[in-house]
Amino acid sequence: KQAKKKYKVKSIMFQDEIFTLDAQWLDVFAGIFKKEINLPYACYVHPDTINDKTVSLLRDSGCVSVNIGIESIDDSVRRNLLYRSIEQRQILNTLGLLNRNHIHCRAYFIIGLPGQNESDLINLARFCNENRLFAPMIFWLHYFPRTKIAELYDKKPGKINRKCKKYGYGLEGDVFDNVLSKIKFLIILTSFLSKRNVEYIIQRKIYSIFPAHQHYFFSRLVVLIRKICNLFVGKKLRNYTPKIAYMPIGRKYR
Repeated sequence: KQAKKKYKVKSIMFQDEIFTLDAQWLDVFAGIFKKEINLPYACYVHPDTINDKTVSLLRDSGCVSVNIGIESIDDSVRRNLLYRSIEQRQILNTLGLLNRNHIHCRAYFIIGLPGQNESDLINLARFCNENRLFAPMIFWLHYFPRTKIAELYDKKPGKINRKCKKYGYGLEGDVFDNVLSKIKFLIILTSFLSKRNVEYIIQRKIYSIFPAHQHYFFSRLVVLIRKICNLFVGKKLRNYTPKIAYMPIGRKYR
């Protein structure tokens, strides 16, 4: 209430790692927040905590955007490599609930995982395309010393590939790959291209000529071209990312 009065804030980002963890607390919060603050907000959620009740509370209290970690769409990778026991059916149920309630979803994925190849990323692109994720966030795997995954694949500090830093990928891990990076750009494009357009790009392997670097610049360029084209046909570009979805560090990095 102080921030709203003193700084005239227009929206709020809650940084709790799992905002929906306590359903009873969320029920109390939703009523008070709507009455006392009544501003749009964003938060972090986990698929296990999302159901009809929690989504209704989020929506009715002013939530317009959530961040959710999926990391991999492969059940065995998610369970055995990343130690995430969430089931695929719950992920799909969560995404469906958020879409139907018009809550913007930023889903996080990891690429460059051991054994991951071009086919795996194409499957991820199709997953994002089919589920109409508004903002898939793709990050390269980063090996930390003495973690199980680093020890399993013998990734010691001296053996880590630092090439990614040369291209400004310092925040995005140690396993940069040109081919996978081009498909990463395709996954980003699923935010605002139609299902048919994305599938056409995949079928014709047009992604092979995509840029491996500077994805933000090129995605902005695609949006600009689409806006210009839509002016001639009278269509409005899909608003795929509300401003509230960008955290301060995200704006800085961008």
